[in-house]
Amino acid sequence: MESDHIKLKWALPERLFELMNLGADAGYPWRDEELAAILQYQLNRALEEDLGPLPENARESMRQAEPGLGGGGQTFGFWLHHAHPPVELLRSIKQFAKASHGNPLSGLPPKVSLVLYYLSLAVALVRCKTRITSLSNEELKVGFDQLANASWVDPASRAIFEQAWLYLTGKGDIGQNPLLWPESYRP
Repeated sequence: MESDHIKLKWALPERLFELMNLGADAGYPWRDEELAAILQYQLNRALEEDLGPLPENARESMRQAEPGLGGGGQTFGFWLHHAHPPVELLRSIKQFAKASHGNPLSGLPPKVSLVLYYLSLAVALVRCKTRITSLSNEELKVGFDQLANASWVDPASRAIFEQAWLYLTGKGDIGQNPLLWPESYRP
């Protein structure tokens, strides 16, 4: 059985914190402003450029969520910041991020693929009320907390990480409350 965990050398939340150590040099040649630019570029990329042709069930879910758009050609950011993204699409984004993580041929720095991975998990939790990972709540909270506080992550994504952290800590069921979403993404 294939695990949906990113293949990393950690098993405890403390190890994840060490790995992510977003404020320090973690052995990657990327500065925060470069990571921010790469993340923004990836969020603006068309899904099919990286995911390839999407399964028909995902395209149908996209058409239902956004009838005027035809179910294709939107960007990662459009769906990761959408009020009701299709769960099938979030699973595809998660798998893309998992495959890209640590793969030098992917062109994505590991920290950016980690953002995409955790963002797909966070969006599934707060917007779809669905869990698409077998990571523990503690592992998720550590990741969400670190990324919510990473200055190079865009504000809309940081807000989603914060919502997911609050959801997991029992401090709020805010995923379906558009008033708590970033203003530019309200329906």
